[in-house]
Amino acid sequence: MPVPLKLIRPIKIFLFTAFILGPACLFAAQQELDFKPFGGDSLDRAIHLVPLNKSGYLMTGMSSSFGRKEDALIVRLDKALKPLWQRTYGGPGLDFAWGVQELSHGGYMISGFTNSFGNGGLDAWILRLDNQGDTLWTQTIGGTKDERAVMLIQTYDGNFVVIGQTDSWGNGSTDVLLVKISGDGQLLWKKTFGGEKSDRGFNVLEMPNHDLILSGITENNEHHDTDALLIRTTSTGDLIWKKTYGHTGVDVAHFLLLRDNQNLVMAGYEEYTSGLHEPMLVEVDRNGNLLNKVTYKVDGDARIMAGYFNKKNEFIGIGYAMKNGRKDWDFYFIHTDKELTLKESMTYGGDKDDQGYSICQDPEGGSLGTGHSYSTTNSKGDAVLYRWKN
Repeated sequence: MPVPLKLIRPIKIFLFTAFILGPACLFAAQQELDFKPFGGDSLDRAIHLVPLNKSGYLMTGMSSSFGRKEDALIVRLDKALKPLWQRTYGGPGLDFAWGVQELSHGGYMISGFTNSFGNGGLDAWILRLDNQGDTLWTQTIGGTKDERAVMLIQTYDGNFVVIGQTDSWGNGSTDVLLVKISGDGQLLWKKTFGGEKSDRGFNVLEMPNHDLILSGITENNEHHDTDALLIRTTSTGDLIWKKTYGHTGVDVAHFLLLRDNQNLVMAGYEEYTSGLHEPMLVEVDRNGNLLNKVTYKVDGDARIMAGYFNKKNEFIGIGYAMKNGRKDWDFYFIHTDKELTLKESMTYGGDKDDQGYSICQDPEGGSLGTGHSYSTTNSKGDAVLYRWKN
């Protein structure tokens, strides 16, 4: 019987600080945030949150408070963010749950990584769960070195595509890993993309014609640093084109979105001076041609980790930021109009690190996000949920 997560009393937060400077910032100083820490006596992290079709949410992450050592954590929440059930999964090593796909016939498919099972070091890890979180089957994909599965989607044919990174296969030290598996976990095919240096995959989308779009980062460029990476393949993973976006310095695309007009938007950050970054959105057409690149001036360092487009086609993003003179990260929220022009941004945090990783639209209004916080009563770090009434 799993030990239930401790839900610390919800806190209503009203104090934010404007982080992005300039006349475009329409920051309202009294925005309201419902903030809910979850966890035990050790480190607990929330990485991804998805709304479910029948109401409520599924949250993934990692827990050191429950289970064995560092186990994958999955929590089923109702629409009021009350836990309905919580499970940990893993063995004696590190186990991490990341991506989620709700299944139309019930249950969930989960992607992540493990070194408790499989081959070599870390292996990509896929779990098939029923509606109550009980394990139906698991599958590991890996060689003699490290593999990580980050996100997964269900494709038009009912199978699943998983994106991540591999150190065991491909051309370089780390390559983008793309695999397709059947509904019962059988490996259908495996592809890698990369050069001599490091390439990493973070997100995958299926286009209306069933082509796949992959996003991530690459060090294989003329700058000899990190650029945002976008790859288009056929439905069977064969390369159509590969493009990079960047300048001299670090450019990272952490999240990928498909707009209603089939343009693609990469969300992440760009290095604007040595060691400091500012939020970045890059919009391209379906062929990868650059349409718009926007960076947002900051007083310090700020990074977008995830986002979505609301019903007005406006971008809502989450990440973390550190003001000049500070040594800890704060939760960071950003809101743009449909042209990606800044409407508002804000930070929230305590006297220790607080970082946001995932955000989705709240059917009750506003946005819901996940992350982790060291500023709660548990100094080792709690998983957190927050409702932003933007």
